[in-house]
Amino acid sequence: ILQDTNRVDVAASTFGKSVDGGIVVPYFEPKLLFYTSDSLTGTKHQSALQNGYRSTGAQLSIVLEPYFLPKRWRTDPNTTLVWKLNGQAVNAKDRQNLSVNTSGETGSFTVTAAYNETKRLFRSFTKTLTVTPQ
Repeated sequence: ILQDTNRVDVAASTFGKSVDGGIVVPYFEPKLLFYTSDSLTGTKHQSALQNGYRSTGAQLSIVLEPYFLPKRWRTDPNTTLVWKLNGQAVNAKDRQNLSVNTSGETGSFTVTAAYNETKRLFRSFTKTLTVTPQ
């Protein structure tokens, strides 16, 4: 697991000759993106949801895809992910998926995913999406 900045070195040798080299791998700020999902076609990765998203149908399934976070983010007990609907914490199916019943909703609402690493100070990221049901 890489830290903020790391050097990765490689060495190879064959027939009495050797070569080595390395590269510095910089830290990238994690990016949280939302996508829609449905039971027939799965997650629609072709386009991330933009703020001001207009939903159709009675159920909105949102998938959170975090880029540049460690793969263990879903199960690591030292990380938290809190889903909020209009600022209030809600129970989600799991850390990566939230389903919202939009039938009968009028006006816009906000969905927020807040990621936090408890062992690293200031390592928290938030993504908010405003949704308007049609």
